[in-house]
Amino acid sequence: MLNATDADLSNDVYETDPVDIVVEVLEGDAVVYTSETLKTSQPLGKMEWQSAKVSLPNVAPGQRIAIHPLDMAPGSKVVTRWYIDNIVVSSK
Repeated sequence: MLNATDADLSNDVYETDPVDIVVEVLEGDAVVYTSETLKTSQPLGKMEWQSAKVSLPNVAPGQRIAIHPLDMAPGSKVVTRWYIDNIVVSSK
């Protein structure tokens, strides 16, 4: 079980950046599992921490967990700022 909190921490009245986040399980260079997409969103002018829980099936010793935006294309015209904090990894 992976429990993470993410948010745009701006105190100004702006829209949050449109960021879709995924969690992957990696073995060597191969991706063996990809979570469903976690969308970050906030009402205009109301910035708060968002929480997300992701269950990762059958993670084995030696595998790695990667958390990142779905679209990391270089040269993108869209800003995708996001923060992550308070990660908890536990087994059932």
